Amino acid sequence: MPDFFFAMKVYHIPKKETNAFDYQQLLLSEEQDKLSSYLGFLNDLSQFQKQIDLKKVQYPSKIRQELAEVLETNYKERKLPKAKAGIELLKKPTTFTVTTGHQLCIFTGPSYFVYKILHTIKLARKLKETYPTYDFIPVYWMASEDHDVEEIRSLHLFNNSIQWEEELSGAVGELKLNGLAQAITKLQALFRDEIVDELKEVSSLKNQATYGSYVFDFVTQLFRDFELVVLDPQQEDLKKHFIPIAEKELATQFSFQAVTETNQAMEKEGFHRQINPREVNLFHLSDGKRRRIIPVKNGFTIGDSFYTLSELISSFQSSPTTCSPNVVLRPVYQEKILPNLAYVGGAGELSYWLQLKTVFERSQVTFPILQMRKSFQVIDEKSLNRWLDLGFSVTDLFKSKTELVNSYTELKMKEEISFHSALEAYKNLEKELYSVGKTGGNDIEKWIGAELTKMEKQILQIEQKLKKTIKQKHEEQIGWIEKQKERLFPGGNLQERHVNFFHFCADGKINDRLHLFLNQLDPFDASLVLLVI
Repeated sequence: MPDFFFAMKVYHIPKKETNAFDYQQLLLSEEQDKLSSYLGFLNDLSQFQKQIDLKKVQYPSKIRQELAEVLETNYKERKLPKAKAGIELLKKPTTFTVTTGHQLCIFTGPSYFVYKILHTIKLARKLKETYPTYDFIPVYWMASEDHDVEEIRSLHLFNNSIQWEEELSGAVGELKLNGLAQAITKLQALFRDEIVDELKEVSSLKNQATYGSYVFDFVTQLFRDFELVVLDPQQEDLKKHFIPIAEKELATQFSFQAVTETNQAMEKEGFHRQINPREVNLFHLSDGKRRRIIPVKNGFTIGDSFYTLSELISSFQSSPTTCSPNVVLRPVYQEKILPNLAYVGGAGELSYWLQLKTVFERSQVTFPILQMRKSFQVIDEKSLNRWLDLGFSVTDLFKSKTELVNSYTELKMKEEISFHSALEAYKNLEKELYSVGKTGGNDIEKWIGAELTKMEKQILQIEQKLKKTIKQKHEEQIGWIEKQKERLFPGGNLQERHVNFFHFCADGKINDRLHLFLNQLDPFDASLVLLVI
């Protein structure tokens, strides 16, 4: 029987108790009504019917048909029946998508890459249960035009760092695969021979021409047991539908104006901005390079080349894939070509979506419901039991290292040294001496006050000395607390932002582990899930 059916301990921790999210992110996750002026319909299951009704009107059937055709071509040679069934459903006007997107991190990078996709899958299933007359397809949008190579080239697994060592530059989806085989070998070598088969099936090279095609195969194979559809948006039949918006951007710089207005409103309300717009929020993509489009007098410069407005528009019309939106307009392109209802993103990611509602309105594209992805923290049962035996609670895991050491030391002081009663006796004595001082006149009152200040310092020194003694006596336990904290929160961050998902698949049962996490995921529950495995 797969291990995800076995009983396991699960704790649901309110995000505000994790100290990992700021006020604005907590509102996005739990109280979207306080951000309503920057959102469309709010993240509530009952609001999805309104989103469906709106998208029905605003999503052209022509784009739906062409999207299905592109996906059919992409999946034609692949034996993925669940994904293909979803693509077939996309031809129907009663089918909608829910989407997440992410950079093309090598071997999925940090584990939240996987959590975003699992959340999207579970959201689609929940919507189908609630609105059975419609169909809902989970989509992973590949950020294949992104050019931040350093953010995608490495991962951390089993206390090892694996890096794609080759010199890389340009749009990541177009990168050649030189040196990737060595990184794959390092990944597979971390698993024993008798359990590595499932990982090899997912990660091995299959004659792909580009890194984008490799990631497409990697993710589709990883989620082969699920109904996920993977979309690489850098395709001419899809990108051509974005060109009219790009033309408006070049002619009017409308997105700069829209985001600037929103930023000013957000600042007045005390909210922070995640992104700053450029005058033109487009790149030119060619020859593996993604170059900024800079407005100048009578036209634009791209590198050393000059274009008039009409020349640049004509260039994009004849070759749509050379037009690449940046972070401001990429979401608009996504929602333009998908029959999408909701976007699942991380805390920082959704913060910049708050800045884009007016951009969507001026693009005449439907703004999606925003849903913050589920966060997981994983601990083994042995470690948790020892943690509880030391006198900590589950939520104490999210306290700082300093807080934990201090609270443990104070606990042991109370148990082993009767300093508390001595401190209480001193406080009572202090009150009596102050009372005596008041009856003895101003001079004696000042003198007693000064002496008491000296005594307070001495009491503090005694307390610090006792704490030091306790720390020395319990050095092993305190060392374990500090190591456990660093292991669970590498660099002070949530585990999911550092370790790779395969960290939880040491036995090679990757598909089982995906089901295990999915089984504990409620897309409408904002809490962090602590899994004990």
